[in-house]
Amino acid sequence: MISMENLFAFWLFAIVAIATPGPNNMLVLAASARVGFVRSMPLVLGIATGVSVLIIGVGLGLGAMFESAPWLYSMLRIIGTTYLLYLAWRIATAGVVTTNSKNDRALGFIDGAVFQLVNPKAWMIALSIVSTYVPAQQFLANVIVLAVTFGSTAIIAVGMWAGFGNKLRRMLGKPKAALWFNRAMGVTLALTVLPILIA
Repeated sequence: MISMENLFAFWLFAIVAIATPGPNNMLVLAASARVGFVRSMPLVLGIATGVSVLIIGVGLGLGAMFESAPWLYSMLRIIGTTYLLYLAWRIATAGVVTTNSKNDRALGFIDGAVFQLVNPKAWMIALSIVSTYVPAQQFLANVIVLAVTFGSTAIIAVGMWAGFGNKLRRMLGKPKAALWFNRAMGVTLALTVLPILIA
């Protein structure tokens, strides 16, 4: 089984990987600013679950599939990048946030989980985890331990982004503030695509 020292090192990696700005965090920040902290929590849980399942999937052989057919990974990057840019546009053109936004559609658990399938950053993280942090002995058990550790860390770290978004809600009731926030979030989400394109 993975040693406590290696698990701690992995946990530090997980914090940096999941807490830094990226597609998931920008999506949650914008969603929480629109519908509030509580209504954005299913999205947070979906992201955490989706990434954990992705790590297990890579451990079970999806990574080897990408190595044997690199064009599949290239296709995933194109689809993922296109979808991220579409989301960036939707966020950038969103309207004013109302304080009673119960009619706004909240992104849910399934949205967050399925989004990981087209999120190239999530794939890169999962491939890095399996190739770098998983010991060869008791491989599958270690993959599951690291997937659960990463998912648990994601709930806290991505949940913090939901908290930040919730704090911005009142300010975003003003048309000018909402316009600039939406544009800034849209541009920031679009910029998260750059490392994917360069990699």
